[in-house]
Amino acid sequence: MKNRYINMLFSGFVIALTLVVSQWAGAQGYCPPYDYPDYTVECFDEDGVFWGCCETDFPICIFDYDTLFCDSDSSPSTVPSTSTTIFDSPATTSIPGEGTTTIPSGTTTTVSQSPTTTVPGGAATTTISQYCANDTDGPLECLDLPNQKYWCCPEDYPICGDGSDYGMCLQESGTTTTVSGEGTTTVPAGGGAGTDFIVGINIKGEDAAHTEPSGTLPGTSPSEVKPMLYRKDGRPIPLWYDKQFPPLDPELLKKTREILEDKKKHYGLQKTEAYDTGDQKTFWVKDSNDRAWRELSATNMRTGTYSYLFIDDSLSIPEATLDLYVTEFDFMYSNVLSPNIGDFSDRDGNGKITVLLYNMNDSGSINMYMGGYFWMKDYMEDSLTKVQGVRSNEMDIVYIRGNEPTGWEQIGGDFYEYNLTTLVHECQHLIHFGVEVWTQGENGKASDVWIDEMMAMSTETIYFKEKLKADMFFTHPSMEGDGYLTDRIGYYSADPRNSIRNGHGLCYWDQDGDLLSNYALSYLMGQYLSIHSSKGQGIFKDILNYMIASGVHDYQGVAGAAVQTISGISSWEDLLKSYAVANMANQSAGLFGYNGEFILKANGPTLNKANVHNGGAVYRNVEGQWQPPSGTGPNIRFYDSAGTLVPATVASGCFASKILGDDSDEANILRDFRDEVLSGKETGQEMVNLYYQHAEEISSIIFKNPDIRAETKRLLSGIIPVITEILNGENVSIKSDLKKEIDMLCDDIREKAGPELKEVIEKVQKTFDNTMAKWR
Repeated sequence: MKNRYINMLFSGFVIALTLVVSQWAGAQGYCPPYDYPDYTVECFDEDGVFWGCCETDFPICIFDYDTLFCDSDSSPSTVPSTSTTIFDSPATTSIPGEGTTTIPSGTTTTVSQSPTTTVPGGAATTTISQYCANDTDGPLECLDLPNQKYWCCPEDYPICGDGSDYGMCLQESGTTTTVSGEGTTTVPAGGGAGTDFIVGINIKGEDAAHTEPSGTLPGTSPSEVKPMLYRKDGRPIPLWYDKQFPPLDPELLKKTREILEDKKKHYGLQKTEAYDTGDQKTFWVKDSNDRAWRELSATNMRTGTYSYLFIDDSLSIPEATLDLYVTEFDFMYSNVLSPNIGDFSDRDGNGKITVLLYNMNDSGSINMYMGGYFWMKDYMEDSLTKVQGVRSNEMDIVYIRGNEPTGWEQIGGDFYEYNLTTLVHECQHLIHFGVEVWTQGENGKASDVWIDEMMAMSTETIYFKEKLKADMFFTHPSMEGDGYLTDRIGYYSADPRNSIRNGHGLCYWDQDGDLLSNYALSYLMGQYLSIHSSKGQGIFKDILNYMIASGVHDYQGVAGAAVQTISGISSWEDLLKSYAVANMANQSAGLFGYNGEFILKANGPTLNKANVHNGGAVYRNVEGQWQPPSGTGPNIRFYDSAGTLVPATVASGCFASKILGDDSDEANILRDFRDEVLSGKETGQEMVNLYYQHAEEISSIIFKNPDIRAETKRLLSGIIPVITEILNGENVSIKSDLKKEIDMLCDDIREKAGPELKEVIEKVQKTFDNTMAKWR
């Protein structure tokens, strides 16, 4: 346990350094082999200033006044005809926001702020004429300072290419035209004059506490802040949720099945727990204000075709309500649940689901209260669960709130009628569990929470739609339009806690955060699927079937069913993009809306930067041309209002692949380390995000300081083997000398860092030091 914990902290400690070191790996440094394969020798003068690169056959750097020569011996007379002097002599260049750095050039040059030059991190357009003043190609210069290269552009093509357009000159237009020696090529531009909003999406679909930086977003935020949700008549909209539980040991399910098989052998068949109307029974319950499990007594007040309705003996519920609940449950099961989700697994063998209405011991109010819950522990043997501090009622059962939450008098309606939808919601959870877990034996696995909740809320809407089919004048206080949920739609549009607009994720179920945002996002995805699928509401059963057949129980199951039944959807990213654009565009037809069923209001982030959770989105209003920002996480994608992916024209995020090459061993090791180790740990993921936020500043510090650069290169040989061991699942042995050297390098970088980066480095060092001290 000790070694595993230190491994995790060590991973977090070295990640920022490791990713930076990777930029300067091996012998390439300032002389990347993909530009000049034969020029790998770096030339520094006695002051540590880099002058250029020499060919391997002429590895001796000779400085003759203001010129660099490359030779095979000590004389400059044998300079090869192919050698290239990229820059002539060192001089100091002032760069806005970066301070002063040493850049080889003929004279001292001030780079103007308009357009802005980014150093380092790739090419940028400048207005100076140091290298292109007499060049017939044009007066605009493109400087790639880290690699000591430049090229010139004509006035009609004033944008310096990067990435796949490196070395080219680009135009600002609806399409970007590249100018090269081989002719003219047309490639997609960044944004378009016709776009009115953009959406940045984190396309990761795992249910994990993973965020990625959006970078500094262009445009302005569409925003409307509301303190609370209210109806048109001024009354508040009550907001309910159901309880989420940490998973129990899956071995308990296996052992429970073995016990039940033994009981069948003993009784000759499954023992049936049947009840007559008027029978009493005790139930184990535990609410937020209960310090321990308590037993309550309840009576079976009604028996329906598919249910027993037990009422807490401490409650007095009107007879009409009892009739309503048992009648509506029969309707829900036969018209909603069985056709669209599946049939329930009969744990106690009586052919019915037990519904318990009881007095919940919590502090719920109309602003947020628990309406009910299903808990898989009740399918397990009590003798097994109580060892883990949980009591099982050993039956297929759902729990429904039987007491009004505080403040209900403000609503002005019957609580039991209002909470009726909780019944169909919780029974979906019970059936969902049976279909996906209980009946699948050892292959059973629960789906991600957001998917289960999406289906549960969707059954509420299906219930309303079925009621409207039977009675076109049917009404319900939580229903709007053709059966949609007022509270979920309203919460999305109001976003009263500013969570959704700041990147709250569809896929990450944040139990300790703005839980109601989770419900709103999941509900809307469910409606998006059913509105656009050729199967309609049948897509939910398709999703379950797909997950079981393919063995995936996360976003991949949703995407698989969507691709098969929604025309125009080809992947998870495609689905997520279309859903996110629809929430802002509200088109009356097509994939970018909800076919006019309801209108949403997507608000923009409260700051110009956001940390976006998995499946989260941020919106901005834009006019004319725009570019995706730099400094974004690797899984952030930007789309315009037409749903067109807009690639960044300037490389952002991690520069390692560009410097090392995509197929280098070092780059692959670092990529695996980030994705397989760090992204799965909260500490490691935090370090990855911090790196992407500060990568440009860290790189700049290394570029300006040859001693720091040399030390980072040297330490890579010590770090890569350690990372390889972690990837192989080994317990690493952290040598004190390596830790000390890394610490000293972090100190050197911290001394030259700005306030924000300085604070980040100090935090990382302190966390690791405290952990090491704890285990000494």
